[in-house]
Amino acid sequence: MKNGKFYFIRSEEKTATRDNMDHFIDKYLGSYYYGNDSIVPGINQTREWIEKDMERLLRERIQAKDVVHILAWKMGRIDYKKSTEKEGYKFTGDNSWCDDEKNGFMAQNRHGSFCINTIIQKAEEMQNDYQTKKSFSSWVSSEPIEALRRIRGDFGVDGIGSVYLITLLYFLSGGEYPIYDQFAMMALRAIDSGKKPGEKVYVLDLPDKNSRAFSDLLSPDLSEESIYQEYIRLLNKYFGDRYKTDRNIDRALWVYGHLFINEKE
Repeated sequence: MKNGKFYFIRSEEKTATRDNMDHFIDKYLGSYYYGNDSIVPGINQTREWIEKDMERLLRERIQAKDVVHILAWKMGRIDYKKSTEKEGYKFTGDNSWCDDEKNGFMAQNRHGSFCINTIIQKAEEMQNDYQTKKSFSSWVSSEPIEALRRIRGDFGVDGIGSVYLITLLYFLSGGEYPIYDQFAMMALRAIDSGKKPGEKVYVLDLPDKNSRAFSDLLSPDLSEESIYQEYIRLLNKYFGDRYKTDRNIDRALWVYGHLFINEKE
């Protein structure tokens, strides 16, 4: 601690040490989980069993209902009060979210309900193409630009934007590409620039899924790095390869990011 406030790394340090990385995670991780006292009042905390289920999906083949759960999780449409381990996933709002085949796999965003069957079908096709998470992960590692163009082409349906496409790519690739989150990005930029909680940090959304900028997010030929390239670079700078397998890093960053104000707003 310094002057009574938490700080992550000193400005003269170029990389994080394991000690201060673990300190950062320990300080903010608890606030992520439902039922714990939170450093940031009012954030949408999640159940620990649901987070473990998300980790399971990084190792196993994704089923139809898993796609519904992933999108509901990322969109903040899970009712964490009702979603006990015994009762399973419960969704917020009306009956527009459904994760069983009998009633049809359905989802909803702020624009209204949309059928999720097409997205499920494309996820299954991609998994069939590469058979195992390991081979798919190897493919996206060697052809990152093609991976983004493929995910855009295959999932180019109404209701799913850029952030959710990359979220699905994260699970399909076994964690090869990180989920992009504005709060995590605010945390990383705050850490990198020495900002203190309560200060403003400028963060933009990912480009539209139908734009050239989206398919070129990982292009080595850009005149300046894309926001997603910066995101990956900062994750590597402060956490190394550990961020690919340790979900606690993303959770702690998400909490920490809520302590800052997005300057674009």
